[in-house]
Amino acid sequence: MKGKKEPGADCARSAKRLITISLLCTSLLRAQNETSVTAESVRHAGSRAAIPVFDVKLLPDSELSVPYDDRMPSHAAGCDSNGVPYVRITKLFPHDISFLRLGPKEIVTFSANKITDVDEPDVVDGVFSGSGLYMLVEGGAHKKRAVKQLENGEQQVYFETEGERHSYIARFDEDGSYKGILKLDPPFRPTRLSGFESGGFLLAGFDDRKIWRVALLDSSGDFLKYVDFPKEKEPPDQSSEHYFGSTASPDVASGMFADFASFFPYRDSVLYVRGHSGSPMYQIRESGEVRRVKIKPPSGRSVEGFIPSDRNWLVDFGKVGGLPNREDSALYEVDLATGELLHYYRVEQYSRFSEADQEVACVYQGEFRAIRHENGRLMMLRGMPESSSNRSTPVR
Repeated sequence: MKGKKEPGADCARSAKRLITISLLCTSLLRAQNETSVTAESVRHAGSRAAIPVFDVKLLPDSELSVPYDDRMPSHAAGCDSNGVPYVRITKLFPHDISFLRLGPKEIVTFSANKITDVDEPDVVDGVFSGSGLYMLVEGGAHKKRAVKQLENGEQQVYFETEGERHSYIARFDEDGSYKGILKLDPPFRPTRLSGFESGGFLLAGFDDRKIWRVALLDSSGDFLKYVDFPKEKEPPDQSSEHYFGSTASPDVASGMFADFASFFPYRDSVLYVRGHSGSPMYQIRESGEVRRVKIKPPSGRSVEGFIPSDRNWLVDFGKVGGLPNREDSALYEVDLATGELLHYYRVEQYSRFSEADQEVACVYQGEFRAIRHENGRLMMLRGMPESSSNRSTPVR
């Protein structure tokens, strides 16, 4: 009959609606899950993205070469703000520690022998700026020959020290001429020197209790204050014992600790790291403000030091707890803001800590500048990075 509903029609329509709704919900959930899986896959794939690898072949600059005894230790000491390399050299006889500036027009020598107002100056460290070079020296005392009469009638010749040793900053103009000294009186024995563009200094060393100190000085060398670092998981003395062996004497551990502490002027601040300790890197401003730099090192690696660069940071990584070893060094470019590894560089015969052979001094305007010491000559090298066909990195 017209207008009469068949029995069970409402139930059928209700069931159909339920099935439609169920299928729709299932489709939405499936699409949502697929979207989630796809996003997670992209994130995971991004975390595994290969780091670009570059090879750097270094070639000698024929215009920047000087005769030099192969038996004398030499070390690349970085570059100034114009990309000019400096080399620290040691002459044994007569004893003299000097810095060479391998400039584009001439080679300039900064010699400790020019320091005439300090008795027997010993160079401890050095830092350079656009206006010249500054040496951290110890001196003021001198050795006097003495003779001691032994019981058997023989005479024994020895040397005794007269006077008290002090620390100074010796100043040199960019042409190598000596300008004078600044006498220092910090509450610790300084072994590291760095500086800021404005003329202030950063000084570091151990005090009488074997506590590592980092301090700010003004342009006259006067002590201002200690630099206050964020608290670390373990104090420096425990770190040095852990990484250099508990059987080492405090003096030996302290000496190695100081040797691996690195300071690098970078624009308006100074970068600081204690190599081979696993400790964080820090960026120190002239005001004393300290920023902890969160670099994401390769697995099993820690920061050893820096290669000065006018762009991003070039960071040298070594094995955690290991001593310097050219086979274990890995040089990466690091993003300043995020701490991410950007590029890996395989530099021909690269060795950050070799006493001769070859060392990278800096990277300036994309060009690697290095120092090579061989066959009686000290020379400057140059090289541009090229994308490598071998994409493998030492660690991921």
